[in-house]
Amino acid sequence: MDFSDREKRKASFRERGIFPIRVPIPLIIDHINVYFIDGPTPVLIDSGFFGDNCFSALARGLSACGRDVTDIGLVLLTHGHRDHSGLARKIREASGARVLLNRRDLPILAPDSFSHYFVRVLDYYLDMGVPPERVEDVRTRSAAERSRYRAEIGRDDSILVDGGLVAGDRFETGAGVLSVIETPGHTMGSVSYYLEEDGLLFSGDLISVRYDPLPLPLVEKDGDGWLDTYDKYLVSLELLSSLDPAIVLPGHGGPISQGKRLVRRACDAQERVRTKIQESIRTDGDQTIAGLAARIYPNAFGPALTHSLNVVRGIAGRLAREGEVRIDGGRIVQEAK
Repeated sequence: MDFSDREKRKASFRERGIFPIRVPIPLIIDHINVYFIDGPTPVLIDSGFFGDNCFSALARGLSACGRDVTDIGLVLLTHGHRDHSGLARKIREASGARVLLNRRDLPILAPDSFSHYFVRVLDYYLDMGVPPERVEDVRTRSAAERSRYRAEIGRDDSILVDGGLVAGDRFETGAGVLSVIETPGHTMGSVSYYLEEDGLLFSGDLISVRYDPLPLPLVEKDGDGWLDTYDKYLVSLELLSSLDPAIVLPGHGGPISQGKRLVRRACDAQERVRTKIQESIRTDGDQTIAGLAARIYPNAFGPALTHSLNVVRGIAGRLAREGEVRIDGGRIVQEAK
């Protein structure tokens, strides 16, 4: 395939029956990319968000490919977040398509999980030391965003999945064999899909050109408290780098032609954050995770605020395992030397 410029890339995609479709979503991030691969069993990678507007946009995109929603035979989800999976049930009902997801993400699809997500996020902010007045400000400012999709999600908060995905699963498509690669971090069950013949990696939310803070919005609990997927995320980035795909096709934003270089930049950014945390702790002593995040990412709001807290907490966790600090709830405590 010829990826030398945008128009040649689009032409190469069309020749192989690969069609990116941009679906609007009523959130701070205003769109998601889903990818249609034509063939004997037409495949859709991710589905888009809940809502009639989203479904109509998907239908228009498929019509431009000479296809219809009813033609879809298989929906492959990169992860369970609703902006990627919300239309899966409606597509399944319209076409009879099978819907597949890594089973580690099934808890994300539990009834009411998404509608309660904002509550979890605000609780997380408080636990990480975000001042209560700022949490209340976030609550107020996010109310308008929630109202945009409340009516749609209120109809049905469930998504039916027909089977689980594991690393090494392979699917015959009109463009060649699509392999499943487990790339956890953004969620526990995140996967990417690799069209090895052409070097195309459909990466979901593994990476984007906005790599700092890393997109780690997972706010879930297990028996030990808030989940920390930072280390898994870095391993997944290194896996992406080792694959060195010709093009990374992300869930948000445009195609990435130098994925390996972007991973290097992302990892370098993590080292700079680590240094800032160490210097701040040495200079000013014990601090909250939120306080450190505010110093390093002073303009973070919305998803970026969650990302920033997760990055600082993840790096602090590494420092704790190395004996430099101790984590006490939402505080980072300097260990005596």
